Amino acid sequence: MGSSNTLEKQYLFLHLEDNPLDAELTVSRLSAAGISCGVTVVSSRTAFEEAFANGSFDLVLADYSLPDFDGLAALKIVRQISARIPFIFVSGVLGEDVAVETLLSGATDYVIKQKMDRLVPAVLRALSEHEEYKSRQRAEVEAREGEERFKKLTNSLPAMVWTCDLEGRLTYTNLQWDRNVGGAKLWCDPEIIHASDLEVCEALWSGAQKQQEPFEVDCRFRMRNGEYRWNLVWAAPIHNDKKQVTGWVGTCTDTEQQRFRDAQFRTAEKLALTGRMASVIAHEINNPLEAMTNLFYLLRNEVEATEKGQVYFSQVEHELLRISTITKLTLQWSREGGMVTRQRAVSLVDETLRLFQGKLANRNIHLDREIEDVEFFAVGGEIRQVLANLLSNAIDAVDLGGHITLGARSLQRDGIQFVELSVQDDGAGIEPERLPALFGPFHSTKGALGNGLGLYISKEIVDRHGGQLIPESTVGLGTTMRVLLPANQPGTAKE
Repeated sequence: MGSSNTLEKQYLFLHLEDNPLDAELTVSRLSAAGISCGVTVVSSRTAFEEAFANGSFDLVLADYSLPDFDGLAALKIVRQISARIPFIFVSGVLGEDVAVETLLSGATDYVIKQKMDRLVPAVLRALSEHEEYKSRQRAEVEAREGEERFKKLTNSLPAMVWTCDLEGRLTYTNLQWDRNVGGAKLWCDPEIIHASDLEVCEALWSGAQKQQEPFEVDCRFRMRNGEYRWNLVWAAPIHNDKKQVTGWVGTCTDTEQQRFRDAQFRTAEKLALTGRMASVIAHEINNPLEAMTNLFYLLRNEVEATEKGQVYFSQVEHELLRISTITKLTLQWSREGGMVTRQRAVSLVDETLRLFQGKLANRNIHLDREIEDVEFFAVGGEIRQVLANLLSNAIDAVDLGGHITLGARSLQRDGIQFVELSVQDDGAGIEPERLPALFGPFHSTKGALGNGLGLYISKEIVDRHGGQLIPESTVGLGTTMRVLLPANQPGTAKE
């Protein structure tokens, strides 16, 4: 017998039968078996075609032979529209050969009128099998729709999404993965995971497989263009209806930009702290410095000195004044850009060189000057600070007896007049891969000898003046730092 669900449902049957008594007997047997159904009885081709075309029937019963119509013709009509609607022959003329023919033609079953006890079991079985078929069809449709929704969802995400089998072999990848990574066979493929991250990834993956628990890991994936980018990988096991793990689903979210922003934030915090410390130190230095300046003034009036001694006194006063200026500039640096005035390149270079005469002599460094008498508008103290930093770096870069060339010239670019100040050395040079980070804060090429702020501050100053600080370096030959400043821009330096 059929299932209880089959007996509980309301069905519609189409019955092709020209004998009213047989039709009534069929309906009676179905009702007695508890099959709830409405039966439409027809006895001709025209009536059959019209009823079948306009109705939605769950099962067709048909006599094999009628005066102007036969069951095989009716079966053909039904199968042209639906290959799965149950079709049962109920006839008194069926023999073995005819019964086999009907089944081969697509009939579901056959019942001989002389053995009507088989009618109800045949109907229940046919209905049950058809319900199972429809259930499978619905499940397949739902599975296809679910798969399509999954694809649309994963393809709309900014993250890379993948599924894999229990061994890690990829079974699905979304468009982001295909665009970025390409045709890897494993999610944890040595071909796409950075060598430094591969061991950690494999260890986590192995542990997750054993524990059958979700995991996450930060690692670098090689993109199609060869670039490695940081991604946060999250993966979880996929379970079937028996709670068995059948595979894994994972996402890879690009964290490269977030890491960059985090690094910028940390740098900003570090710079802010450095600025506050510099301000405090400058403030603390300024007070005793003013006392020393005053004491030196009094001392000069108390001591008689030779003409050469007076020169020394003047130089000491100049240096004390310079230190005082630097401390005041340090206090004001974050608040104002300074006063822009007309500057002569010759004067700026001479003033800067005075600070390093002793160091140049001690290291026996040969200094060449290629200075044109050019003028431009700038904050003099700030540009001296830039030149002093570049010259100090050049001195540290060259060997004993090395060469440094200071240059100043006028040039035009895109119809705009510029002044170029340059410092060239014949030191070891800087590797090309280190040049992009040269002006970053706390990045130093001097190791423990540098604080990594000189070039950063120098570039800030040059940028505020609307200029450019351009490095040129060849390993083994030396480095040239070019400061390009607009020559004809009177007014205030850019904030």
